[in-house]
Amino acid sequence: MAADKRLFGRFVQDVGLSFVSLAVSQLVYFVLRIFLGRYLGPSELGLYTLSYTCYSFGVLLSAFGIGGALVKYVAESKEDAPRMGRLLFVGVVFSFLIGCVMWLALHVSAPWIAQRFFKMPELSGLLRIVAVSFPFIALQRATLGFLNGMRRMTLYAFVNVYQGVLTTVLTVALVVLGYGLEGAVVALVLPIILLSLFSLFATRQYLIRPGQSQSVGMLWMLLKFGVPLVLGSSMYMIFENVDRVVLGHYTDEKTVGIYAAAALLSVIVTLIPTSIMYVTGPTIASHWGRGEHERIQDLVNRAMKYTALIIVPISFAGVLLSRDLIVIIFGETYVSATVPLQILLAGFILGGIFTSVGTALNMTGWVQMAFVIGGVQVVANAVLCTVLIPHFGMNGASVSTAVSLVFGTLLNLYFVQRLIKIAIDWGWFARFLSVGAAVFAGGYALGLVVSPYICVVAGLAILAFVTVRYFLTAEDREMIRRLVPPRRRSS
Repeated sequence: MAADKRLFGRFVQDVGLSFVSLAVSQLVYFVLRIFLGRYLGPSELGLYTLSYTCYSFGVLLSAFGIGGALVKYVAESKEDAPRMGRLLFVGVVFSFLIGCVMWLALHVSAPWIAQRFFKMPELSGLLRIVAVSFPFIALQRATLGFLNGMRRMTLYAFVNVYQGVLTTVLTVALVVLGYGLEGAVVALVLPIILLSLFSLFATRQYLIRPGQSQSVGMLWMLLKFGVPLVLGSSMYMIFENVDRVVLGHYTDEKTVGIYAAAALLSVIVTLIPTSIMYVTGPTIASHWGRGEHERIQDLVNRAMKYTALIIVPISFAGVLLSRDLIVIIFGETYVSATVPLQILLAGFILGGIFTSVGTALNMTGWVQMAFVIGGVQVVANAVLCTVLIPHFGMNGASVSTAVSLVFGTLLNLYFVQRLIKIAIDWGWFARFLSVGAAVFAGGYALGLVVSPYICVVAGLAILAFVTVRYFLTAEDREMIRRLVPPRRRSS
C-alpha cells in the first residue's frame, strides 16, 4: 500500500510538472494571439497563425520522430546508463542533421507555399524565418525526449517554461518597437535556438559516443520506431490544422484570424489531458516492457475517467460563456467566432478524454496502426472541410473538426482495446457522458431565459454532486485523500 501511494504520488507530481510545462507553453501562445489580434488586427493574426502552423509542423517533423523514440527506449532502459547515453548521442547528432535538411526544404519552398497555395505573398518571408528554427527544434526534441523517458520532469518543465516566458517578452518588445509581424515571428524562433543549446548543455553528462556499428544499429532502431511515430503524429497535427488551412484556401486571412480565436480557446480543454499523456506514455511503455497488462488497463481507465471528470465541467462552462469569453479576451471584432467555439468545445470532450492516453498504441508497439487511424481521421476532416467550408465558412470548419475528432477517437479506443488486449469501462463513460449531455442541454436551454452565469453555477453544482455520489468509488476517494497532506495541528 505504501509503495502504491508513493508511485501514485510520483505520478501526480510528474503530471503536475508536465501540466505546468504545457500550460505555460499554451498560455504563451494564448496571450500572444490575444496581443497580436488586438494590436495588429485579424489579418495579421491570420498570417501569424499560418506561420505558427508551419512552425508546429517543424516541431513534429524536423527529426523524423527520434525524440519520441527516445522517450520509449530510454524508459525501457533506465537500468542501463551506458545504453541511454549512446541513444542520446545518436539522437542528438542525427536529429540536428535531419533538421538542417528540413530548414533547406522550407526555405526553398516558402515562395510557392505563400504565393501559389495561400495567395498571400507576404507569408513567404515569415516562413523563411520559421525555417531557421528547424535544426534547433530537432535538437531540443531529442534532448526533451530523453528527459521525458527518464521522467526528469523538473528539468523538462524548466526548459519549456523558460522558453515560453522568453517568447512572450521578445514578442511584445519587438512588436511594440515597431518590428511588427516579422518581429513576432523572430521572437518565436530565437528562444528555441537558445533553449535547444541549453538543453544540450544540461544533458551533456549523459552523452556517450557509441562505436560506428552501434551508431548505425541505434539510428535504425530509433528511425524504425520514430518514422511511423512521426507519421502518426503528423496525421494528428494535420488534423489539428486542416480546418485553418482549408479555410485559408477558400477565404482570407481575416477569416482565418477570427476562426483562430475560437480554435485557440477550445485548446484549453486539452491542456490537462495532454499533460497527463506525457506521463502515461512512458509509464505504459515501462509496463508493456515488463508484460504488466493489468497495470496498463488500470492506468488507461483511471486516466480517462479522471480526465472526463475534469474536462466535462470545463467544456460546459466554456459553451455557456463562449460569447462573453471571446468579447472579453479578443474584442467585439471576433464575436462571430462564438458558434464555432461552442461546436469545437463540444467535440473536444471525447477527444480530450482519449488524449490522456493518446500514445498507448505507440508505446506498445502498434505505432503503424496509430498512423493508419490518424490518416483516416485526416481524410475525413479534409473531405468534410472541403464540402462544408465553401457553404458555411467558419461554422463548417468547426463542425468538420468536431465530427472527425469524435470519429477518430472511437476508432482509437476500439483498437486500443483490441490490440493491447485491455478492457475499457464503456458503461462508466456512457453513463457519465449521458449525465453531462443532459446538464449541457438543460443549461443551454435555461441560458436562453436567464443569465448564463447562473446556469454555469447551477450546472457545475449538479455535476459535482452527481460525480461524488455516483461516479467516484471508495478507492478513488482514498487516492484523492492521500494527495492532500494532513493539516498540522497548531501548537
